[in-house]
Amino acid sequence: MVKKTNIKFGNFMSDKTFSFSENIEGVDLTKLPVKVVVSIVFFLIFLVLIIVIGIYALSDKSDSVFVNIAVQSEHFTYSPTSGLAPEITLKKFTPSFDCLEYEKNEYLDSTIILEKPTSVKITRLYKDEIKISILGKGKFGELELNDGPPKDLVNCFSVKINLTENFPVFSMNLHGKTSLGKLITDASGKFPPLLNSGQITLSDNTLVSGEQYSLSPRELQRGDHIYAEGDKVSMSGLIRANFDEPGMEGLFSVTNGTVFIQRYRTKPQEVSFGFINRIINDFELGFVLMVLIVGVKFWGSVINFLLRVKLIQKQTDLVNDDDNNKNKIS
Repeated sequence: MVKKTNIKFGNFMSDKTFSFSENIEGVDLTKLPVKVVVSIVFFLIFLVLIIVIGIYALSDKSDSVFVNIAVQSEHFTYSPTSGLAPEITLKKFTPSFDCLEYEKNEYLDSTIILEKPTSVKITRLYKDEIKISILGKGKFGELELNDGPPKDLVNCFSVKINLTENFPVFSMNLHGKTSLGKLITDASGKFPPLLNSGQITLSDNTLVSGEQYSLSPRELQRGDHIYAEGDKVSMSGLIRANFDEPGMEGLFSVTNGTVFIQRYRTKPQEVSFGFINRIINDFELGFVLMVLIVGVKFWGSVINFLLRVKLIQKQTDLVNDDDNNKNKIS
């Protein structure tokens, strides 16, 4: 005759929820089945990958990240990268070799060559005039003339570029540390040169295929001051001024650095991707992260299920042992 064995689990099966921690408390971790150990390993791998992907998504320091800036501004400040300063071509201008008094005669078709680190300021407040001021220590370059020997540039040099119908355009390449617009302070004066308008676009490469994607452009406000910082920051661009048009147009790209926007009496605002924007715009990154999250949930469920089975077997063995002991006693 087969004797029925009634197994009573008490509250073990009465609770509808069963946490992972409850499972671990009831199982000897040194005697886990191979299936549970393998599941835990996969769970941890997926979890680590999620953390790595999360760190990547939060970081804007990747070499692939670069910034495109398009502005219309009345002022630029420029510190050329040593040895890489582009030449500045002048069509029609009036020079000052001490930044105090300008010569009465106009010069034509000349070139400024910068040989050492300098600080260059380009300003346009009037439709027919652009002013360039260059500060350096000692001799920092030469002015090559079309009809005479070159002249040394020492300590300070300034020119007024005259735009006319016959000479309607001025353009200049920049490579180095550059700021766009002028930082407005209480001491800026009544009519400081301003950044009038513009936009900043951040771009990066997708996680898997490396295809380029961009965020929606961030619009700039009148009076903004734009600059970039970083140990290896690289900023290159072009400015262009047209006769009978206000300000100067500027197109710039920034890599290996962080771009900031500063407004009057405010702290600088960092221009960055942000976690959500990167996930939304990089569909490959979003898909990989979704798969990893599903994987973590899956392996967590597998571990939970296997530990349930282990506990059920343990409870069953205890009840059977108890019944066997009672049979022996009786």
